[in-house]
Amino acid sequence: MAEITDLEIVDASNTARMPENQAPSSVNNGVRALEGILARGFQDALEGDKDSTGSANAYVVAANRTISAYYDGMRQGFHASFANTSSATLNIDSVGAKALVKNHNLALVGQEIEQHQYVDTVYSASNDAFHILSPLAITTNSIQPAFLAYNSADDVDVTGNGTTATVDFDTEVYDQGGDFAADTFTAPVTARYLLTTNVLFFGLTAAADSVVFRIITSNRNYQLQTINTNDLPSTMSLALSIVADMDAADTATVTLVVNGEASDVVDIDGDASANTSFSGALLT
Repeated sequence: MAEITDLEIVDASNTARMPENQAPSSVNNGVRALEGILARGFQDALEGDKDSTGSANAYVVAANRTISAYYDGMRQGFHASFANTSSATLNIDSVGAKALVKNHNLALVGQEIEQHQYVDTVYSASNDAFHILSPLAITTNSIQPAFLAYNSADDVDVTGNGTTATVDFDTEVYDQGGDFAADTFTAPVTARYLLTTNVLFFGLTAAADSVVFRIITSNRNYQLQTINTNDLPSTMSLALSIVADMDAADTATVTLVVNGEASDVVDIDGDASANTSFSGALLT
């Protein structure tokens, strides 16, 4: 049985069903065959009217059209008979189970497909997988830049007399994309990034006058300043969050300055409770 892939894009080449000098008695059947080809292709690729079967993250679809092999760019839609709970496959007309992937080449992790959801897919020969084109129910992206690091040990006598201390974040909780190193986040692409930091510091005396807490980026600085001459507490905790515009290869660090002391007597806290931390993620 001919299918939509057997039709030619050059009009004159489509002679199988309606050849030149066709007998009038065969025209009806030729047109009906063409309508069937179009209907099967349309319903499979665009309407996705087929309900899937299968189980345990293995989706099975019996297509309207006859499929004997997958080809690059082949579209197939279906109504999901169950939600996925981890990575998943799609098998059409028993040709073979191929991975369902998102965001070009990432394996599913669970809950991207809901029960009864319409799922639009296209086969990629280069990846040997079906790419999901339709919106995902829930999505995660393991290559989206995101990081969290904290200071694991006290840094002693780092500021107090106006010295600018670059805050130490020596322990990474996660670094998705590998963009954080040596207390510095480096933007992999031009975008807006949410940057959040908090610092716990102690050892201030009655001589302390002011505190300046900053996120320093290549484009601009974001500052939180406390001024309370000779009346600051001996221990302080500050937090700062911003959405920063960063260009590719721009950097972000965190600094702390305490003024008024006779010398650098202020320590920055560090321990496993992550009282001093720095995190960030690409937003858009």
